[in-house]
Amino acid sequence: YGGGVNKLLFSKNPQKPPIEIINVEKGLSSNTARVLLERRDGSIWIGTKYGLNKIQDGKLVNFNRQNLGLSDNSITCLFEDSNLNLWIGTENGGLNCLLTNGTLAKYETQKGLANNLIFSVFEDKNRVIWVGTKGGLSRIQGQNVQSIYAKDGLAFDAVHSLQEDKFGRLWMSCNAGVFWVKKNDLDLFFANKLQKINATLYQEEDG
Repeated sequence: YGGGVNKLLFSKNPQKPPIEIINVEKGLSSNTARVLLERRDGSIWIGTKYGLNKIQDGKLVNFNRQNLGLSDNSITCLFEDSNLNLWIGTENGGLNCLLTNGTLAKYETQKGLANNLIFSVFEDKNRVIWVGTKGGLSRIQGQNVQSIYAKDGLAFDAVHSLQEDKFGRLWMSCNAGVFWVKKNDLDLFFANKLQKINATLYQEEDG
């Protein structure tokens, strides 16, 4: 923690160091690197405490609030969706989406996001974007942002990671364990046809 990024090199040359260290001295925006993502174009993206970094063709480029317009420099998660848009979660500024045309869309609590501390971003089979935050679960469809909280039936407000199964359930990890809800119930809730959803929670005592 705080040492930058270690790149393991596969080389037949025993004289060549097997690990390359990418840190502030090499141009990284911070040695506190939190998340890595390889995009489909082969570029490597690194989210750090003080900015976003891209490595492609041996070149490292920094992005931040000043040159890209990020809502916050403290990056917590990265995700590339099926349309090749890059979703950038932050610690205090909500969610940014770098579109393929180069423009940046921003989603914060003022626009309906559950919380501005983002833990995870997930795209389901219907290409709907789900966002796990410190204070609830959010769904993004185009510019429409809707959120749901523990008071509405989630097992816990803080949602750390997300996954979908073949039975139409959305699984979430949280500080209380792991739980799932029916995506159909979420759709009904967001359509104001269901007042509260049911969540099935699995904890340590469940094995």
